[in-house]
Amino acid sequence: MIKLYTKYCLIALFCFLAGCQGPITVTQQGTKEEIASERKKQTESSLRQEIKDLARVYDLAYPLLLDNQELCPSKKLFTGMYTSTLEIVHKVYKEAAKNLMNLGNETQIWKLVKNSAAEKAGLMIGDKIVGINGVKIRKGKNGFNQLAKLLEEITDANIQIKILRNNENLTFHIVREKICNYNIAYLPNEPAINAYADGQNIYITRGMYRFADDDSELSLVMAHELAHNTMKHIDKKKTNVLLGTAGGFLIDLLLSGAGVNTGGTYSDLGANLGAQAYSVGFEQEADYVAMYYLERAGIDSSNVAHFWRRMATENNNLSINHRTSHPTTPERFIALEKTFKEIMMKKNNGEVLKPNIESSVD
Repeated sequence: MIKLYTKYCLIALFCFLAGCQGPITVTQQGTKEEIASERKKQTESSLRQEIKDLARVYDLAYPLLLDNQELCPSKKLFTGMYTSTLEIVHKVYKEAAKNLMNLGNETQIWKLVKNSAAEKAGLMIGDKIVGINGVKIRKGKNGFNQLAKLLEEITDANIQIKILRNNENLTFHIVREKICNYNIAYLPNEPAINAYADGQNIYITRGMYRFADDDSELSLVMAHELAHNTMKHIDKKKTNVLLGTAGGFLIDLLLSGAGVNTGGTYSDLGANLGAQAYSVGFEQEADYVAMYYLERAGIDSSNVAHFWRRMATENNNLSINHRTSHPTTPERFIALEKTFKEIMMKKNNGEVLKPNIESSVD
């Protein structure tokens, strides 16, 4: 009975929909072939832009990770090349990757970081990786993963890379450099103006990428997130959440013993309060340390405050008067101005550019 009733309801609905108003002009329509051709062009354009954006992010991140590795708690050896193989490319972009990058089953270089060891050694975009230190690189996804694993496991900075270029086998000697051990991830499908760190990675959204006026502003964003990682803010926040949760749980437990069922209210409250503990302080510290990172990498930090002013405007000026997890914009501006003067004084005095750390902290 219910099925029959549902059937009649749907029929009635379709009858009403049949009376919906539509366009009355005779619009132009493309053929299947024309639409397919245009789809191909747009897909290739999208991939081309994504490659360009990624290349810029990697180039800007490199000096920050290289020139500040002394201050990073974790380091890694960096070759300076990014590779791919057709098997790991998303199905939407496979055809475009073939056409634009001539990508196939071999692990192939698609990006050489500017001034990196790989670029200086003479490697080129399009080179196919045949072997490393005498180990033959397999084809496809397995070869891509094999290369990444080998580069991570080889502890010697000196490596021999064998490549195939224009049907000719060539061997290059590369001396890798130590950089901060954090990966840079660009999120092209995230329109929100945002950047964040998780203790191991630095994430830049497309929205933030577009919001940054120039290279120095984009470098500032990455330096700020790098500081969150190096100063271990994420680990500290996790600890604070655990402490807050433990304190709240104790209250829940005591009230439960008194016959009051809190439903974990104080555990949740403690976790939230723990998450917010020192949030403003962490952001202030990231601002402070980031300016040192910029100057150490040879990037002018004099215009940093202007960026945060624009961010305040983008956030409907809420950050001008209200503290949340970040300092207010006026607080931020004054602190940044004073930090810049501090750095300039150290440079003029020939001092080593390192953030001032409290003497009680190891």
